[in-house]
Amino acid sequence: MEGIVNPPWVYGPKEVGEWISATYGDERRKPKEREKIIRKEVEIGLFWKKEIPNEWFRIFRYCEDDSKGVAILIIKALYKTGFKKILDARYGKRSLNCRNLGDLEENLSGIKGRKLRFVLARSEIEKARIITRRFYPCNGSSTIIHIEKGTREDVARFLNILKDKGLTIRYVRYLL
Repeated sequence: MEGIVNPPWVYGPKEVGEWISATYGDERRKPKEREKIIRKEVEIGLFWKKEIPNEWFRIFRYCEDDSKGVAILIIKALYKTGFKKILDARYGKRSLNCRNLGDLEENLSGIKGRKLRFVLARSEIEKARIITRRFYPCNGSSTIIHIEKGTREDVARFLNILKDKGLTIRYVRYLL
């Protein structure tokens, strides 16, 4: 049996250790230190469809957008990225009483408001504020989303969902 090399599991622990270090190297790798998560404030401007309703709005260069439709698309996209808690929902000066997405869709169905505001939270530090308007300057954005302390990965995931839904992103600004 001298010519046959025995597999390493028949040897003792010392020999097994020597075989492993010879095969795979003896460098002991330190576990990677946890990367610090960089959180920034992000402002996103977007619109869905640009429509000029009539001559007066054309003269003053204002466009019209479906504020309820945009709001529902954005809130669904935020739900997919983890913002599941609705803290505040308003149209004009009136407050909407809703705690989940189903309540919000029911409340939005009967609204004829021109300006809608929402605040959604993912955790205690991550919040998203949404302002969507029905009439807006054509060179501006109908909807402004302000995400407080969001990570780049979350923002990128959110923007990809918005692009898939057919919304046009006008700008993305990282603040701070």
